[in-house]
Amino acid sequence: MKLVFLLTGALLGAALAPLGSTSIAVAIPLISQQLDVSPTLVTQMLVGGYLFVCIVGQGPGGRLADTIGTTRTLYLGLTIFVLGTLLGYLVADLLALTVSRMAMALGTALVSPATQSLLRTRMPVSMLSVAFEIGRAHV
Repeated sequence: MKLVFLLTGALLGAALAPLGSTSIAVAIPLISQQLDVSPTLVTQMLVGGYLFVCIVGQGPGGRLADTIGTTRTLYLGLTIFVLGTLLGYLVADLLALTVSRMAMALGTALVSPATQSLLRTRMPVSMLSVAFEIGRAHV
């Protein structure tokens, strides 16, 4: 049962990156209209910026997991992601919304390598290929 929870948590954590970068797409026209900013600029800042920070941050995120531990890194990433989400809910300008998206991306960048490391170290070797295949299909 413990392995089921580990795999479920890992898959939910792995879903942060693709969902965080694509789920905002449906809101871009409304955000653009509300902030009186072009949709192109909104897309560049909120989607492009998110992907950039997420990709660039994964290397240091993995190093951090090696330094302070995977569980701490996972919780730190989730905390940063939640704080970024709350900030995005509270702000009303493009710069602040971009900062909130960058925080969400940083949290995702920490969660991703920590999740992979947790799977590698806590799953039985016989189940690793299944776990990573499920994770790849899920994302």
